[in-house]
Amino acid sequence: MNKGLILFSLSVVLLLASCQKDSALTEEQLIDGEWVVASATRGNKVTRTVDGAIFNFDLEQQSMETDILGSVRSSPFTLEDDYIVQEIPEIRYRIVAQTDTSLQLAMTMKKTQFTFLLKRPEKEEIPSLDVEG
Repeated sequence: MNKGLILFSLSVVLLLASCQKDSALTEEQLIDGEWVVASATRGNKVTRTVDGAIFNFDLEQQSMETDILGSVRSSPFTLEDDYIVQEIPEIRYRIVAQTDTSLQLAMTMKKTQFTFLLKRPEKEEIPSLDVEG
């Protein structure tokens, strides 16, 4: 009886552990979708010039869109270790930190270090119509 209880308990623990792994999002899945620059630094100083800029990653198509350099540009991208590599123009964004709602990236351009704190865009709430019949 004791062996049966131990085996049953072990089976339940293994089952629960495997379910938790399946539900966790991968790093790639966390990046997918639209992001908006909430804050940025240029050198070690806060800059507001890119506030509101967008990054949109489409994992299925391996393409991204961003207006970080001014106009909106599309480019293929790859994920390499802790980097998002934009192909056109080639820019390597280092993933500093990420959650499902925030993404911190760092990059160097013309010997200047930039960091970007990205957030998911806030969804606009559509007011419901209260229709009485």
